[in-house]
Amino acid sequence: MEGESKASYTQPAFLTVSKYGQDDDGHQVYCYTLLNNKGVEVKILNYGATIISFRTPDRHGTIDDIVLGFQTLDEWLHQKSNFNSVVGRYANRIAKGSFQLDGKSYQLATNNGPNHLHGGPKGFYSKLFDVHLLQLHDGIGVEMTYVSPDGEEGYPGKLNTKVTYVLRNDNSFFMDMIAITDAPTIVNMCNHAYWNLCGTTKTVKDGYINTIHNHTLQLDANKYTPFDDTLITTGELADVAGTPLDFTTPKSLGTSLEKFVDDKITNGGIDHNFVLNKAMKKPYDNFEVNRCERAETHAAKLKDPESGRVMEVWTNQPGIQVYTGNFIDGWNGRGGVKYGKHSAICLETQLWPDSPNKPHFPSPVLRPGQIYRHCATHYFYTEP
Repeated sequence: MEGESKASYTQPAFLTVSKYGQDDDGHQVYCYTLLNNKGVEVKILNYGATIISFRTPDRHGTIDDIVLGFQTLDEWLHQKSNFNSVVGRYANRIAKGSFQLDGKSYQLATNNGPNHLHGGPKGFYSKLFDVHLLQLHDGIGVEMTYVSPDGEEGYPGKLNTKVTYVLRNDNSFFMDMIAITDAPTIVNMCNHAYWNLCGTTKTVKDGYINTIHNHTLQLDANKYTPFDDTLITTGELADVAGTPLDFTTPKSLGTSLEKFVDDKITNGGIDHNFVLNKAMKKPYDNFEVNRCERAETHAAKLKDPESGRVMEVWTNQPGIQVYTGNFIDGWNGRGGVKYGKHSAICLETQLWPDSPNKPHFPSPVLRPGQIYRHCATHYFYTEP
């Protein structure tokens, strides 16, 4: 099958760098290829710290790409869905694009209906990062830095950010996002990867890849944050028990998605923030800097029964936004395939939506002398 290969288990882990083209301003974009000694391969651009390919074996050792993606740099530059990129300064929505901090009002762009989404129309997903290569005893990685100037997209303070990706030989993928500021500001960074564990090179009908309906999902979350008709959280914490959002035990995504077919707010799918159980057990401290080599809280387990691929997500964040690709509609993907509704799922560990306007939510406020840190580890393996 085109795009597939058998895993080789004898090659050492290594990292390569290649030119990938130029952005609209003529700046060189580079692609960094991480390959571990199990045959897992990840390709990352310095544009948006974007993961453009993530290839893992199924239970039979056949390797396929498990993230959505595009064929050309031009498509990556002009896509509007933050595919597999780092989003910030503030991931998710802020009501009416406004918030107050220390008695001062700030107005951000409203790029998602009446609200602000994912840092604005020129958020971190559209920025070029500086890169430092990492060669570790148990894997390889890249360290990417970007300085967001004071006032960028309406946010206060100069923000120095660092995103680290590490692919380890145990088939784990570690993401670490750090930020410091020279003035009070708000921060909520995340990676917006679109996952499909079936593999994204095989087509099933009319050139479309398989959906995620047969995937099973388990979340370590007994509550979620309800929202209004513009997807802004109401401030409540609601129980998932007895709702289609109950993933406390593994459940087919298709079983839940059929309950949202007529939901016009989400466009027929899931786009909800789940409150991780650990966040309910102790006050969340966004600036509690730990070693963070392994994110400590289990958040999610995603499995494709057909391929046997499994992805577990661990994090230090209090929430996970689950989005099931509800607005994907006949998009052209890499290799000539097409992506339709529910072609992928995003599992975005982060703070809770609209937290700048919800004082009782975990705080996104970062002050000089503090360090923002978001860790997430994705573990990949197969089951029979």
